[in-house]
Amino acid sequence: MRPCNITTNWFKYFSLAITNKYIWLFSVLLLMWSGIDAQPAKLAKANEYFEEGEYRLAIPLYEEILGREDIPEVKLRLAEAHRYLGNYKASAQWYALVIGLPNSRPEHKFYYGMMLLQTGDCEAAERWFRDYLKYHPYDPRKQRLLNACGYIGELNKSQSGRVDVSLPDFNTAQSELGPAYYGDGVIFSAFRKNPEGSSQAFLDLFQVAVEEQSGIRQYAVPQLFSGSLQSKFHEGIATFNSEETEIYFTRTRGVSSHSPLDPEVHRLEIVTARRLPQGGWSNLKPLPFSSNDYSVAHPSLSSDGKRLFFSSDMPGGQGGKDIYLAFFENGQWGPPINLGPAVNTPDDEVFPFISNSGKLYFSSNGHLGLGGQDIFWTEEGYDGLWVLPYNLGAPFNTPADDFGIIFNAEDTEGYFTSNRSGGRGKDDIYFFRMISKGTPVQVDVVDLSTGDPIPFARVLNSCGGDTLIAGPTGRLSLHLPECCILTGVAKRYQPRSIEACGKTGGPGADTLFIALALAPGGAGTPAPDEEGISADTPRQFWLEGTILNQETGKPVVGAEVQLKAQGCLAPPVAMTNRQGYFSIVLEEGCCYKAKISRDKFFTLNLEKDVCASGEEYKQYFHAYITPYAADPTSDGDGGAVPVGMDAGDSNFEFGRGNEEGEEDGFAFRMNVYYDVDRSSVQEESVSELLRLLKLMQENPEIILEISSHTDSNGSSEYNQRLSQKRAEAIVRYLIARGIEKERLVAKGYGESRLVNQCSDGAPCSEEEHQQNRRTEFRVLGKVQ
Repeated sequence: MRPCNITTNWFKYFSLAITNKYIWLFSVLLLMWSGIDAQPAKLAKANEYFEEGEYRLAIPLYEEILGREDIPEVKLRLAEAHRYLGNYKASAQWYALVIGLPNSRPEHKFYYGMMLLQTGDCEAAERWFRDYLKYHPYDPRKQRLLNACGYIGELNKSQSGRVDVSLPDFNTAQSELGPAYYGDGVIFSAFRKNPEGSSQAFLDLFQVAVEEQSGIRQYAVPQLFSGSLQSKFHEGIATFNSEETEIYFTRTRGVSSHSPLDPEVHRLEIVTARRLPQGGWSNLKPLPFSSNDYSVAHPSLSSDGKRLFFSSDMPGGQGGKDIYLAFFENGQWGPPINLGPAVNTPDDEVFPFISNSGKLYFSSNGHLGLGGQDIFWTEEGYDGLWVLPYNLGAPFNTPADDFGIIFNAEDTEGYFTSNRSGGRGKDDIYFFRMISKGTPVQVDVVDLSTGDPIPFARVLNSCGGDTLIAGPTGRLSLHLPECCILTGVAKRYQPRSIEACGKTGGPGADTLFIALALAPGGAGTPAPDEEGISADTPRQFWLEGTILNQETGKPVVGAEVQLKAQGCLAPPVAMTNRQGYFSIVLEEGCCYKAKISRDKFFTLNLEKDVCASGEEYKQYFHAYITPYAADPTSDGDGGAVPVGMDAGDSNFEFGRGNEEGEEDGFAFRMNVYYDVDRSSVQEESVSELLRLLKLMQENPEIILEISSHTDSNGSSEYNQRLSQKRAEAIVRYLIARGIEKERLVAKGYGESRLVNQCSDGAPCSEEEHQQNRRTEFRVLGKVQ
């Protein structure tokens, strides 16, 4: 976690959540831990600087202390301080000492690898990542860590020639950050002097008008956005509803601590206000999940106003600051929902932005990147889980901190913040414009009967499975390098698909104009007369979709989509193309069970029936299928994520095997736990065995290795025998329920593959030991 630094989480200037009292307590604990009477005043001051984000002031004090006394935790503080400042070489030197300390943890090996990676020694970084993964084999970032050298190389060239980045002239020698679109310009946060004469400056919201003439963007002089939103502390990082009549922004929240050591603790809160007809804002009130005990910040509102994304350090998260989501229901905001371990890491995820196309952008220093905070994007999968984030790569990301990205409604341009070299100040706002390859296409989604535009209609693009959202005039823009199926979808309208063909090429190609006319499809409305088919002719129903790799999020080529129904003829099996797209003609009045299969992937049976009835004569979905071995046709980076075995089941954990030289099959962890010295599973684990049984039944050709592991209690020989008995108990359970004996291999590994630091003699809780008493499975091959 990176404490209190403006360029990563904006908590330095908003929050003194770790008060002087807690800094003093930390110093006392540090002295107790070291067992010596160290220089308490100097150490307390160094710790105070560290907690306030003043790392440059803390470092010389820590170094002076180490010059007199060897205090292990001071070495860790120096490693962290240099990491937060981006001094990666110095940080690596200190982490090299930290990992040799008796109380060193696996996370320190991870950060040592990260620092080596930033200094160019990626091979050494991969070695330390492998060492870290022995203790955390199910880390969702696993595949990227194991292939860090290749992954970083791809990031450095990923956006080459596809984006132009420029530095607007409204930036100053201070900090400008957190842009948001508003009116004909941009709102952002910048510093103003305290009107009461204090030397401390505070963030406030400013507005700058933007005008473009002959391809040149011109910016007016920034003005204070609204005096009615000002307080004596900080305001910033705003988001608006689509009508720009409501604002949500971050503000300092003053909380009395009732302590003589520190009179006031400052948290962050998200405040909303409504625009007055005569100008200005009123009815300011914090959102219900703002709290005196933690901070909430960086709001981003979806275009329909029903979802609010934000960052918070509230209890129960993955570690530092996490991304949360709240829904607006029944006139109020519901409880926050953590986006889970695929998105959030033990470090900081901050500055979320939800685009009109449904992609969620955010910044993180926990996912593998080019250094500091990097900008990532993710999206919600078919099963409701957020997929493993993608790094935007260069030039969006650099070895510095890059964060706070926004896109316009068409996803063609936007702004982001960075403290990279070459700027005007500490943090600067950059403008970017995407250089799309292919034919530019303008799509107007209109009502077939009236010709009126359909605001905010969705258009599904078969090339990549993207969902685009039209603006208030029903218009959207995109680029097509080839022929793609565009499907228009809107409430109270029947979906319609058309084929649009573009060609590869650079800017300057003629724009292709398309009118996507949707017919009203309310209850009792007959099908429209389209393409020579009368309204009395039976309609032709279609099922279209995209199949994606759950591990990488990329399209799966050659997946089979098979439909079965009782009393109806089964349509031909469809194969996905290189965009993962398929389409199947359905028989009216029939309901089908859908099965998706592919070599080296687990079969997916969709629980919900596909029915060719009603007004929705074209249905579209995209589904994720889970690989159980490396796919030679895939060119993805292979980032592993926690997944389920079907669209509604996410209890199996996914990742590679723990040791080098293992089989090519991926390891899946089951939540099957055992009591000490017992080979029988605990009662609450039976549901996991039933899921495994279902997996074997739906994939009758696969051979599984059932592997069992113990904790470090007892001798290694005894644990080896116990683990073998546990694996054999699972195999017997499956055989008794009809699974062929030839498809199962029982393997006990004893205590040789612990998932945490609880080796012989290490002080660990019962809960930590139970994590090691586990069962996994992997696919060894197929029945001949």
